[in-house]
Amino acid sequence: MATATPSRAEQSSAKPVSPRARISPTLLGLAAVALVALGHLPLVVTYFRRLLLFDHYQFVPLVLIGVPALMVARVRSIPRSAWRRGFPHRALFISCGTLAVASLFCSPWAAMVSLVLSMGLLLRYYAGPHWRSLLPVWALLLLIIRPPLHLDLSLITTLQIETSKVSSIVLENLGVKHLMDGNVLVIPQRRFLVEEACSGINSVFALLTASAFYAVFVHASVLRAALLIGSAVFWACFMNLVRVAATIFAFEQLQVDLGEGLAHTIAGMVTFALAVLFVAFTDQMIRFFLDPIDAASIEFWEQGRNPFVRWWNRTRPAIVDNPDNTPAAAVTPSAVPALAVTTTLVIGGIALFSAGWQMLALQAETNDNEGPAAIAALEADSIPAALGDWSQTGYEIERRKKNAVLGDVSKIWTYRSPSYSAIVSVDYPFRGWHGLDACYRGQGWQVDEYRSVPLPVTDDGRRIAMTEAIMHRSSGERALLMFVVMDRRGRPLHDPAIGSFARQMAHRTVERLKRPLALRFPELAPSQGVTTQLQMLIASDGDPITSAVRDEAREHFATLQAQLSERLAADDKAASEGGRP
Repeated sequence: MATATPSRAEQSSAKPVSPRARISPTLLGLAAVALVALGHLPLVVTYFRRLLLFDHYQFVPLVLIGVPALMVARVRSIPRSAWRRGFPHRALFISCGTLAVASLFCSPWAAMVSLVLSMGLLLRYYAGPHWRSLLPVWALLLLIIRPPLHLDLSLITTLQIETSKVSSIVLENLGVKHLMDGNVLVIPQRRFLVEEACSGINSVFALLTASAFYAVFVHASVLRAALLIGSAVFWACFMNLVRVAATIFAFEQLQVDLGEGLAHTIAGMVTFALAVLFVAFTDQMIRFFLDPIDAASIEFWEQGRNPFVRWWNRTRPAIVDNPDNTPAAAVTPSAVPALAVTTTLVIGGIALFSAGWQMLALQAETNDNEGPAAIAALEADSIPAALGDWSQTGYEIERRKKNAVLGDVSKIWTYRSPSYSAIVSVDYPFRGWHGLDACYRGQGWQVDEYRSVPLPVTDDGRRIAMTEAIMHRSSGERALLMFVVMDRRGRPLHDPAIGSFARQMAHRTVERLKRPLALRFPELAPSQGVTTQLQMLIASDGDPITSAVRDEAREHFATLQAQLSERLAADDKAASEGGRP
């Protein structure tokens, strides 16, 4: 067989293969994707570490296991030839932009949102028309993103109060004598606090997540999935309502304690199992109404002429995983465009800079993670035994398990005057601002007035303010609440509930921008690190808090705040001189 041999001229004119031509655009794109993921890593790890401090997000590890498992199953159903090859310029540009914003403000929440969005954009690019089959699995990642503005904590408070109200109605119909005091149900022998676990919030989140995974696993339609998730929320709340009422009824009528220990755990497991069973029954009912009708199983009329069957089945199309089986055009250029190489280098620089900036901010937070030593050293005699005609009558320390909502420790002093009682409490440590009014709303107090009241001018000329709330209970009790949140240096923080939203956001932006610089310049350390809360509560059985008592209480509170601020400032100065920022 004759073969063609290139001439000497053709051989001399042949160009050497550029190293850039040997690099696949797809591999270069995947390398850029890995760099973007690396840039998110420090803040995302911090996000999960903080998220798991909330009891109602303990299901997150199951999501991180279940989503990849479902994604692998969906990916295997897509033909290999259908995957798009190339360099996802647009998706990577958007991902880098969101990463830069999250890193600049050192926000773990924004970093998590950026990562989830980036994953969706990249799956959209590589899967092409088959993205629709992956969309439900990707949407499950939204379950691990906390709602903004602490809406989940507001939901907890609402569920606690509503569960207490409905449980009180049920107990009244059962003939159980009790008193409702906020989210506390009181019977003669005991007080039952309707906590997060008993208010349904933990079960709501867990059952909602399980229902969402089941809907994705069985390829449920959008309508069926929505109804299934809605039923999960209803049954979780209903069964926890039954649990609260049953606990109090069993203790009052049967002398069986289901509120503590192993019995409390078993009761929770039983109610959750019943809620799962009711959700399964609800799903069967949903399928009965929504699934296509099998004409062959109809034994009356003529199946082929039944107009209802024909109409219903036309409106219930079969679910197709891959609606478009046309393979995406494979992009296999012989050489990598210069833009792709440049983009990868830019992405690498942004990712490395973002990761370094995040590490500086997180290191500053790590150094500012423990409560101030000056506050930990407070004892019964650390504040005056008498404030005017108020005499100190008691002191106690309340310790809690570590969580993201409440401080670990509260040091409480009780004062008595001829007409009123006062409770002074130092609570710590928090991170940033802690809204105390929500805690009292959960105890049944209703806030009539909420305002900022200026305290005396400090020695350095700064004007500071405390937050004051006038409250009452349905039982007739009235109270005056004063509190202030101070940073490690003793500087009071501005109450974000008072003032314009723009001012709040501007203040938080400046604080976050300063955080990575705190290691190098301690004087720039933000005030949103570890904080300490001072509060004073004056309560009466029904008499209004007079203006004279209010003025006297403000004077005493200002004295205590000044003493506590001096302790914090001295402790921070000593720590700084010792070399710790």
